[in-house]
Amino acid sequence: MDTKKGLLEPLGLASAVAFAYAILFVALVLASDKTVTSDGVVLPAILIFLVISIVKYTFFKEDKNIPQWLVVGSFLIAIIIAIVMTVIL
Repeated sequence: MDTKKGLLEPLGLASAVAFAYAILFVALVLASDKTVTSDGVVLPAILIFLVISIVKYTFFKEDKNIPQWLVVGSFLIAIIIAIVMTVIL
């Protein structure tokens, strides 16, 4: 039986964190009654994606052995950046 994979499957760590940042940032901006700008969403998401990809590629060559601290730390960084970007804008 052949299973079909979606467009984003499998979703990598850097992609998941950048996507989580975008969702959290938009939710925080809407909750604080501010205007959502593309600069606040796209530029930090690209920066987060690049930083996590470089760290993962530099220290961990295989996708199967990603340590839990990198996953948790990446999502914490996305949360902190989303809060800071909401306050700045």
